[in-house]
Amino acid sequence: MNTPAYFCMDDLLFHGTGVEEHFLSNSISAYPNPANEYLMIENKATNRLHISCIGINGQTLFNIDLNSRETKKIDMQYLPNGTYLLKINDGEQVSYKKIAH
Repeated sequence: MNTPAYFCMDDLLFHGTGVEEHFLSNSISAYPNPANEYLMIENKATNRLHISCIGINGQTLFNIDLNSRETKKIDMQYLPNGTYLLKINDGEQVSYKKIAH
């Protein structure tokens, strides 16, 4: 074989396509994180959001709906310590936010 069997590239530049992405996870605040007794979930968006809390095993632990600019206090005392995902759905898009307890 007279040619090298590898490929090398230097100074690679990437330019996005200009498509604006909307992340629903930026539409809510979940605090304190990690949560001890309670978790406050605040909807900063102008539309209604459906929030599901999903455990590491994929089980849905609770569901809530948040209206625009609404805040709800969630009791976390019954949940074991660990990492959970908040699934945020506005009816068109789905996003996730990680929380700890």
